[in-house]
Amino acid sequence: MVNKEGSQRATQDFLSLVFEQILWISRGESQITNTMISSFEEQNKQNILSGLQMLHEDLNLYKQELRSSIESEYQLKVLEERNKELEQFTYVASHDLQAPLNTIKSFVGLIKDKHEHTLDEETSVHLDFIIQSTGRMSELIFGLLNYSRLGNDTHFENISSQKIIKNVLLDLYADIQKSEAEIYCGHLPMVLGNELSLRQVFQNLISNGLKFIPKERKAKIFVECEELDDFFVFSVKDNGIGIKPEDQEKVFKIFHRLETKENFEGTGIGLAVCQKIIDIHKGKLWLESEFGKGTTFFFSIPK
Repeated sequence: MVNKEGSQRATQDFLSLVFEQILWISRGESQITNTMISSFEEQNKQNILSGLQMLHEDLNLYKQELRSSIESEYQLKVLEERNKELEQFTYVASHDLQAPLNTIKSFVGLIKDKHEHTLDEETSVHLDFIIQSTGRMSELIFGLLNYSRLGNDTHFENISSQKIIKNVLLDLYADIQKSEAEIYCGHLPMVLGNELSLRQVFQNLISNGLKFIPKERKAKIFVECEELDDFFVFSVKDNGIGIKPEDQEKVFKIFHRLETKENFEGTGIGLAVCQKIIDIHKGKLWLESEFGKGTTFFFSIPK
């Protein structure tokens, strides 16, 4: 009995350590050392800590490469050089960063299977947290990968923005039904642009309206367009939590998230993706917001 309780306590202490290290890594830091890793006799535990250490190192390298890519993107004059850099960047994102995540998932799974009938509630919560955290990290990596690929497809054609909205609402049907949201759409014009990219813009903006809503309030979203002499100006208005004045410029920057991140999921990439797409279309993206009452996002597309 003593050995069983000791084994459970050792497993729980180890999972608490893993939980703590994931929090450190999420802040861009790590306390894992080779001495710490070698202090554990079980190979599975050593492998998990080694995977976390590798993840921290690769994420730092990845952030540096991403920052360098963003800063130099508009300075690159030779298309061949730019494509080589993006190919290398894509490889790092899709392969190197996924490897340690897969390692962690694998060995956490082994621990869970081994102790399935002896785990207490607290230990099970820690295991679930690790699995969910690695899942969110994977989503972040794929989001950054998609961000890096923006601009590769510059094929523009006359497209129906009304049709784009129809398809976006079909994609979001489950979320709309679940939240009992109301979506109102005015008459939308034909525009010259890239259909897949503009679909991303509408989907991100409408998804934000569905996501960032107080629990006691049902979402209402209005999609409209105003025709000017040289531009179409689209607007997506919601009745959500709104954005504080000091955050209204920051939200378009990559990795930036609102102070409400504890209550609302997100990677902090969606609006940066919208900004980049609208820039590629030679338009402008901006917002008007009243904190606590809602936000309206505007973007212009040249005729």
